[in-house]
Formats: sequence, C-alpha cells, structure tokens
Amino acid sequence: MSNFRRTSLFFFAFAFCFSVPVTAISQVNYDTDVDYQAARQMLIDGKVAEALPTIRRAAEDGYAKAQFNMGALYYDGRGVAQSYPRARKWMTLSADNGFPRAQTFIGKMHL
Repeated sequence: MSNFRRTSLFFFAFAFCFSVPVTAISQVNYDTDVDYQAARQMLIDGKVAEALPTIRRAAEDGYAKAQFNMGALYYDGRGVAQSYPRARKWMTLSADNGFPRAQTFIGKMHL
C-alpha cells in the first residue's frame, strides 16, 4: 500500500470517528428533577413499585444517590427479589461515584 493511500485511509478513519454522533451521558440533574424527587418521596411513603422505574433509570444514568437506593432495595428485598450480590453491585457503583453513605454501607456489609 502506498504511503499516500495509508495517509488517506488514516485521515478518512479519523474524520469518520469524529463525525459519528456520540450518545451523551444523561443531562438530567436528579438533585432537582421533579420525577426523581417524586419517586424518592414514593420510596419514603412505601410505594416502592411505583418509584422503582424512575429510581432504576437514574441509577443506570450514574446518579450515586439512586445507585445507593437500588442497593438498599436489593439488600432489603423491597420491591425486588432480595439479592446481596446485586446490592453490592449498586452500592459499589454508588461508592465509586463518591456517595459517603454507600461507602459506609459497604463497610458494614463486610462485617
């Protein structure tokens, strides 16, 4: 392959990589999101089944508080089948995202 072809191929691949749209990380601010706050209140009121889809979506979007809540739900078996491995997964994600309560909870899980 000629040098010109290699260079052309490189620039084509480079340009293609930057022209493909990248899926953005969620732009929702869950600290102020009305749906998320309503779901949090539903959890407090014991309406776990109603709150679960919104909490799960926020957790999957990387929101540490929602990840903590998912971990607690799996740990207690509220609204989901009890699963310590899933609780650990969500708590670890939350702790890795800097949520102090999750970090403490993981420590207690290991006692």
